[in-house]
Amino acid sequence: MIRAKLISSHLSLLGRSVRVTRPSSQIIYSRSRRTNDYNLRHLSSHSIAPTQEVDTEEGGPKGDLFHSPIDDTLLNKTASIRRTFSPRSNAQVMLTCGGASLAAHASWDPQYSRAKSYIRSHAVGPAVLSPVLINGLVGALVEASLPQGFLISCHMKQHRPLIVGVQVEATISVTSVTEGGNMAEIDTSYEYLNQSRGYELVLQTQVKSVSDGTLISEGSQNIWLPHYDA
Repeated sequence: MIRAKLISSHLSLLGRSVRVTRPSSQIIYSRSRRTNDYNLRHLSSHSIAPTQEVDTEEGGPKGDLFHSPIDDTLLNKTASIRRTFSPRSNAQVMLTCGGASLAAHASWDPQYSRAKSYIRSHAVGPAVLSPVLINGLVGALVEASLPQGFLISCHMKQHRPLIVGVQVEATISVTSVTEGGNMAEIDTSYEYLNQSRGYELVLQTQVKSVSDGTLISEGSQNIWLPHYDA
């Protein structure tokens, strides 16, 4: 009798243990799920922005024209920069220059429903970029290397199209340095600068393909460089 009661008591305790205690596999699964949920929340709060088409520059600007003193030693100094443009570069520069009114029904129209008719009928498509990018690249290089300068005149001749994804190198070289006079003596529209003296620089500019050295564009710029210490 006593033995039967003891067996009954053990069976009752064992039943409680079975009801309360979860299998180890369920415990592991629950912990794993909580860990995964935490990791997902952590990653979502520190998520990386979606990959975007960006322009790239390799190695940064080069040349002895940067940070040079303003004197006749500027002659034969150079500056260069390498860039690779994406299709988005073309759309951005054209939209900036042309505005929304000119964008309608053009390849760079931000509304694809209107732009697709142009894109589909264009023989080359978006593989060829606008020469505005070449002019902008050269202009940016000139301003970065000669930030005090004022553009007097410029000329650019394009020999080949600029292709999407092709790495190019823009180079400028100082081929002439003329001292004396002031800006008003060169162009009367700059009379407000008649208090400054300086140098007139002639720059030879060119843009080449890095892979094979093919000349894409070349030209020249005349720059007036005030010498404020004179």
